Amino acid sequence: MTKKTRSAFTIEEKEFTDAVLDKLPPVIARHHIDRFLGGIVSPHTVKNADLAGTGPEIAWRIGNKVAYKSESLVAWLVKTMGVKRIQNLQSL
Repeated sequence: MTKKTRSAFTIEEKEFTDAVLDKLPPVIARHHIDRFLGGIVSPHTVKNADLAGTGPEIAWRIGNKVAYKSESLVAWLVKTMGVKRIQNLQSL
């Protein structure tokens, strides 16, 4: 993720992005997305976004598998789903 992309994030989005990227490998296979992101998004959702041309910016096809640069995947997740910090869990 470029510095320009990170600077476009809100404080909450940057906090989330930094926390997540700190724990991820540099590349994630599509079929392991749910495992690495704790079920936040499913591989099927990302596949559908790819097919619509709106998926993560940096992706590779390796044989019959698809993999994403983690920074690109997390940036896509934040941009697509949004991130809001919860102040009071009872407000859910």
